[in-house]
Amino acid sequence: MCLVLLGWLWPSSAVAQVDTEALRRKLGSLQGDREGEQSRSLAAKLDGSLKAYGGNTEGVVWGASLQLAGRSGRHLGFFATSGDYSHLDGETQVRRSFAHARYNYELTDGIWGELFGQLESNKFIAVRLRELVGIGPRFRLFDADTLQAFVATAYMLEHTQLGDDVTPPSRPATVHRSSSYLTFSWLVDERVTLVSTTYYQPRFDEPSDHRLFSQLSGDFAVTGVLKAGMSLSMRYDSLPPGGVESTDWSVVNTLGLEL
Repeated sequence: MCLVLLGWLWPSSAVAQVDTEALRRKLGSLQGDREGEQSRSLAAKLDGSLKAYGGNTEGVVWGASLQLAGRSGRHLGFFATSGDYSHLDGETQVRRSFAHARYNYELTDGIWGELFGQLESNKFIAVRLRELVGIGPRFRLFDADTLQAFVATAYMLEHTQLGDDVTPPSRPATVHRSSSYLTFSWLVDERVTLVSTTYYQPRFDEPSDHRLFSQLSGDFAVTGVLKAGMSLSMRYDSLPPGGVESTDWSVVNTLGLEL
């Protein structure tokens, strides 16, 4: 089991798409078992961040995230949740909260069925609540000793409630999207792992209304138990609410222990 005990975040992220590929790699070789094996695997990851302010702004901003993964035979499940909170100038508020669950079933060697659901609240992008569910296949492109690649596509039903103080975009609250992703995982050596994942999510009835999410992350073994990590994420929405930028990005640094 892997437990990351300490992390820090810079800057505050407006990206709220979970990268389950990084979770697969970080939380053990859950997809390394071959068909017919009855092994069981569990993994967990806990990150935290804290910022303190003084002078013109007094207070703290802190965030936390929890990721869980488990496998039994052909069944593979993920759960991730996170939140950013602030207590600035005497006011406490939730800035961002997020929960994502994903289930994989291995249909045959190299092909899986995926089912996922997500809840999100994000003041950075004026989203009071976004709910979505999706289902579709996942395919292995190749799986060498050090390099893996997968591609997937899914139907996704999405419902969004925006904040009262923004101008809504010209899209209905409930939309039907395609959600596709391409991911690569490279074991550079026994100490360094790189993962790249890109999602593309256009509307079925209006393909010009689309979202794009991309993340590049690296894990670095400092010692046998001490691990460091870094990720660069970008999110693009072609039709954001009024007053919200189309593009967000974040850089995340982590330091932790694997037990």
